[in-house]
Amino acid sequence: MKRSIAVISVLITIILALLLASCSNGNDSKGGKKETKEAVVDILSQSDESIWKDATYTEDTTFGTGKTMINLEVSASGKTVNFTINTDREILSDALLDLDLISGNSSEQGFYVTTVDGMYADYDKDGTYWALYKGTEYSETSADKTKIEADKTYAFVYSAIS
Repeated sequence: MKRSIAVISVLITIILALLLASCSNGNDSKGGKKETKEAVVDILSQSDESIWKDATYTEDTTFGTGKTMINLEVSASGKTVNFTINTDREILSDALLDLDLISGNSSEQGFYVTTVDGMYADYDKDGTYWALYKGTEYSETSADKTKIEADKTYAFVYSAIS
């Protein structure tokens, strides 16, 4: 009797541990990993800071004279530079391409940003890429499909596959 109670106790403990782990594994409701901008910045904050040697702007800067104002944060290796952008463009990539803040390649999936503020991410070489965030959430659209919202903060975060 004591042995069966011990076995049941162990099984219940294992089941509870599995349930707890599945509830707190950081996955979103679609089954994908949900990473906030802050989590990605923390992961890469210990990375090589030499990426900033290629940056065009290393201080907060304001651009443009358009009617709509947005904020753009560029984060890499624990450093963030903030850009205030005034634009009349409706699509994020258009506004940023006009200012030479991004470059990349078009594909069937959308515009793939490879360079932000002069800093290049080479996924094929080292697994790094520029993750786009709208507010603090990972963007579900590429920059060429992201409509600009006034006073919104967008961010490109230098990221790596871990």
